[in-house]
Amino acid sequence: MDHYIDRMMHSRARDVGGTLRSRLGLGPDDTVENLIILGTGFGESIAPDPSVKMRDLGLVFQDVGELHGHDRRAGLATVGGKRCGIISGRYHMGEASMATSPSSVRMMVRMQFEMWCALGLKRALLTCGTGGLDDSIAPAGSLVVVRELMTLFAGQMPLATGEYVTPSASIDQNASERIARALRELKTLRVAQGIYAMVPGPNVESCHDKGVLQSLGATVVGMSLVPSMCIAALHGVQTVGLAFVTNGPDGVLSHKQNTLRGAERKDELRECLEVAARAIFV
Repeated sequence: MDHYIDRMMHSRARDVGGTLRSRLGLGPDDTVENLIILGTGFGESIAPDPSVKMRDLGLVFQDVGELHGHDRRAGLATVGGKRCGIISGRYHMGEASMATSPSSVRMMVRMQFEMWCALGLKRALLTCGTGGLDDSIAPAGSLVVVRELMTLFAGQMPLATGEYVTPSASIDQNASERIARALRELKTLRVAQGIYAMVPGPNVESCHDKGVLQSLGATVVGMSLVPSMCIAALHGVQTVGLAFVTNGPDGVLSHKQNTLRGAERKDELRECLEVAARAIFV
């Protein structure tokens, strides 16, 4: 491992990972090398079994409330013929409220990924719902395989002092190419490759914001992916980002509407996840 990792963070991740191991019935020598994070729109495509609420792992330090379509569960499932760790409904950096500490939220965002690193994680498929910035490339209802990140507007990441990483360094470009090719051959949904821009939220970007991001080269915009890729880069975990476009550059939908759009395509998204898992988890 080439990067400095904060000792306190590393110790806490091992503790939470140990609880996760116990709650999922894993033995002391069992590892979980593959992980899928089910973001907005993907939540109904896979039901992990066994699973446990993340708040029961000692991971939640302050209550940030509920988020529609996000079960906040960690578990196991077989996807693409591979046994995978599953996060169904992640915590986001923008979920700090007037009553919660931003540092507590950053810790929760970090631990939900880093606890799997304590179980031997090597590869992760990170999914999310996004807003499209160019209908000619990524219209609503399409998928974007992330080849690069735009982090200028992402805000503070869940990293400690000295943990200097480039989040996009975690992206496995070869696996991303395999996934894009396999998904195009599947012909279930339109597929593009592009740049993911992160904004911290919870406010949704305006149509003008979208125009600015598109002019800078971004393909889609969302409120996740980058924090997990930061921690992945820290631990040498390879990632692929897969974004479902829920609305276009002129569309402003609520989070609930975005989730429902994914639910309407859950069978297609499940099929796409099976294909993507076979391509990355080799």
